[in-house]
Amino acid sequence: MMFILHCLIEPEHRDENLRRLQEMMIGQPADVKILGSWLSVTQLEGWVIFEAADAASVTKLFHQWTDLNVNHITPIMDVESLLKVVAEDNPA
Repeated sequence: MMFILHCLIEPEHRDENLRRLQEMMIGQPADVKILGSWLSVTQLEGWVIFEAADAASVTKLFHQWTDLNVNHITPIMDVESLLKVVAEDNPA
C-alpha cells in the first residue's frame, strides 16, 4: 500500500531532521520502500512517498521521528487505480 507523509519541521530541529533523513535513506527497513522524498527550499517542510505492507511497518519507520515532528501520514493510490475501484462500485 502507498502512503504520503507530510511534516512541518521546527527550525531548531532542522539539522537533526536532515541527519535522520540521511540515515533513513541508507537504512530503511526491508518492509518499507521509499519511493521519493522532498524538502522545501527552506528545509522546514517535508514529504515522503513510500510503500509499506502494514501499519506496523509504517510505525517502525516513523516512530523515530515522533520526538521531532508531527507527521501526517495518509494512505494514497494512483488515479488509475482509484478510477478502477470507482468503476467497480458504479458499473455503467
